[in-house]
Amino acid sequence: TYFLLLPIYGVLCYNIWTFCQVAGIILTVNKLSQSSNTYFKKQLRSILSVALSLGCSWVTAPLLFIDDKKAKEIVQMVFIFTSGLQGVFIFIFFVLLQPDVKRELLIFYNQR
Repeated sequence: TYFLLLPIYGVLCYNIWTFCQVAGIILTVNKLSQSSNTYFKKQLRSILSVALSLGCSWVTAPLLFIDDKKAKEIVQMVFIFTSGLQGVFIFIFFVLLQPDVKRELLIFYNQR
């Protein structure tokens, strides 16, 4: 089972490195554009939402190979939960939380 951990850790390390590079570029562009504080908060929220929605399953994947049966069951449940809800998290973070979508939903529900 340990030969499976090397590719998992390799992909995890590469993903963390790529995420840090992209986050650094986003934050650098924000500094260069001298934009408002709300834009910075929006970018930071985007970075954190991607990290949480897509990164949780990759972080728990190497823990699936632990030997303790009870701990392994818990990690499997967390992995299944985080992997299965990635689409829901993406929909919430990148569709429902957008200001124009919220505005349209409020108009729709106020008309009813």
